[in-house]
Amino acid sequence: MAWALRYVSPTGAGLHDGTSPADAWTLAEWRTNRGADQLAYAIAGVYPNITSEFRMSPVGRERLHGYRSTPGDLDGWESSPTHLVPGTDIPKLTVSGNGYYYFYAGAELTWKNIAVEGSGNYAPTLEYSEHSSLVDCQFTQTNATTGYSIRFGGNYRIPVYGCLFETTSTTLAPVEYNGSPYGYYHGCIFVGGKYAVEPSYCQEFYDCILTGQATSCVKSASRYGGVRALNCVFYDAPNACDIDVTVVHEYQDVFLNNLFHSITGYAVDWNDSGMLSHIHLDNNAYHDVNGGGARHNGIPHDYELNAFEETSDPCVDAANGDFTLLSTA
Repeated sequence: MAWALRYVSPTGAGLHDGTSPADAWTLAEWRTNRGADQLAYAIAGVYPNITSEFRMSPVGRERLHGYRSTPGDLDGWESSPTHLVPGTDIPKLTVSGNGYYYFYAGAELTWKNIAVEGSGNYAPTLEYSEHSSLVDCQFTQTNATTGYSIRFGGNYRIPVYGCLFETTSTTLAPVEYNGSPYGYYHGCIFVGGKYAVEPSYCQEFYDCILTGQATSCVKSASRYGGVRALNCVFYDAPNACDIDVTVVHEYQDVFLNNLFHSITGYAVDWNDSGMLSHIHLDNNAYHDVNGGGARHNGIPHDYELNAFEETSDPCVDAANGDFTLLSTA
């Protein structure tokens, strides 16, 4: 299909009709004038801070793509989201106080190469947005009390590709789940001050990196909080993956071809003393700096197929794929 092209900049330009970079809309003008089957290109830069709700009501299929200097120059970019610097390489949207971006029910909006940095009381929200998606975006939150970098709501499957979710909160995970959103994450990075993810409904992770600085990478104590992970790295937490089931897990937990690394304790700690859930583990690797390996509390060892333990940390130098997740710098 042919998209109607529009253009956005931090302060707008020229005639402010969005028809060219020289006549770009502001972000607020884009919200007011956007329509179905539009692709709006937003140039890199720091956009005006918002302190109240910025609602994007449904208008049909639409996209908002960030670009560095020429519209479309990042459309084919598919790599680690931390390689793009907010404000320099992609648009940087900031929120504080009671400000937040809100994808309203029924929105069919795709964001690509957009960064949102929050320091306020709320996080950007996708609410009942069945056809919305996020690609190569960054969501960070510096409010240690509120903590969430984004909030997913509703009962729909939300596809997310190549995005970063980070919070400095020592009590919360970067992502908040409201309702029963079924998350699908591919090539994403989750950085949490306490947990990397704390799902309340079934979530799928493919080729992702998850790190929880204070407690666990994954904390799942919800009846519906099933986790399915393939080719992921769970890294740099006291217990890399903590599955703590206190009620019947409605969905089977599946972990295939993952690496679990911990700085202390066990590389992974499966905690299901009541044998209430179903779990499938296959071809995972476990490494702990102090030699902890894996611990199964209530889960028979024969649930684990083809397990092996690393004798050295495979991610300690650049030659072996080093990465640093303590900040987005």
